[in-house]
Amino acid sequence: MVSDLAKNASSGEGGDQGSLVTLGSVNSSELIDALRGLAALMVVLFHVRVDLWVGLKEVLAQPHLSPWMRYTSLLSVPTMLGGAGVMLFFILSGFCIGLPYVGPKGRPFAFWSYFKRRFWRIYPPYFAALALSAVINVITLSVQPSGFDTGAYTASAFMLQNYLTGQVPSNPSLWSLPVELELYLVFPLLWICLQQARGRV
Repeated sequence: MVSDLAKNASSGEGGDQGSLVTLGSVNSSELIDALRGLAALMVVLFHVRVDLWVGLKEVLAQPHLSPWMRYTSLLSVPTMLGGAGVMLFFILSGFCIGLPYVGPKGRPFAFWSYFKRRFWRIYPPYFAALALSAVINVITLSVQPSGFDTGAYTASAFMLQNYLTGQVPSNPSLWSLPVELELYLVFPLLWICLQQARGRV
């Protein structure tokens, strides 16, 4: 599916996620949104399973449960793979970053415009999530064994927690956003290398 989108984009039929790359009766925006929704659902199911489910072995070992209840619990087994939804997000991000610049109709790469768009796309919602996590952390201090880690929140504000302090106690899932930032920083370098390699051919 993604390879088909890339093929159409490189042939000049698309240039932005906002532009319509048609695959039959479905455009690229609809397909990407559907994949993002699937990835989000996978991650939610994975985390719910980790936090709320006792585990398949424990369910099957309960003698007071009916065979129907015990064996229908097998339907939850695929949720163990839900963590792969994060990898799907990364793949989609890489695809969407490069899509506006490919093909004859692709726009020229402008560093300032690129970094400005990336900043406003990722940082405001990230900072809002971090602030909400800090509020939750303060409210639940009485039941948080790790307390309030000022260093982790400071590092997280600059998206450096993966390298310096580890994650904030109330929202460890924020680890993925610095990885997204790395993709944004690496892409211009890859783009320059590709353009130089193309010039030598």
